[in-house]
Amino acid sequence: MKKVLIVLLVIVLVAVIGLESYLLFFREKPDSVNNVVAPAIATSPSIAVSQELTPPPVTLAPAPTLAPATPVPTAVPTAVPTAVPTAVPTAEPTPKPSDGSFSSDTGTALELIVDWRAEDLGNGNSRVYVDGKLSSYSLYVASTTATISFNGQTATASCGAITLGDDSPKTETSLFSVSLDVPKGTSGTMTVDWGFKGSYSGVDLPTVTASGEVTA
Repeated sequence: MKKVLIVLLVIVLVAVIGLESYLLFFREKPDSVNNVVAPAIATSPSIAVSQELTPPPVTLAPAPTLAPATPVPTAVPTAVPTAVPTAVPTAEPTPKPSDGSFSSDTGTALELIVDWRAEDLGNGNSRVYVDGKLSSYSLYVASTTATISFNGQTATASCGAITLGDDSPKTETSLFSVSLDVPKGTSGTMTVDWGFKGSYSGVDLPTVTASGEVTA
């Protein structure tokens, strides 16, 4: 056993001495080392092959083709039709008669009242309707006449007899109704004379007169 150990020890020692000699050799002669090593590398076919390896070609996947975007239709505003006003025929206004009233002033309870109204005839003329009546208490009158004057025209109307008893309340009694045609727009004073030819409440009244403005 001891011999084996001695032999191993000797081998180790020799290896150590040889290693030191080897290192010293290369430290003193670096160029020769390089010269020796370089050709070995250059002539080594394995190293040359490894340096000339060509990387495999890389195949790129083709980019996906994008479908063209579908155009979105632009909404076109619909023109709103302008309402055309329908012409409405203008109705001819119905002529409205003008009217009025006037009366006498006898200073008694007996008075002549005249109502009038004018109506457009549509031909440039107007027709004036005149109604005469008496306002009184007790009254006894025979048939009489009345004269109506307006715009240069004169009309005569017959008046019937009137009988109102002594206890009669104040009453309006119709005397006459006449009409006159005059140019439309005629304006002036109308005068009505009633031939009473009597007295009332002690006042002598041969004629009772009433007048007022009339526009035809």
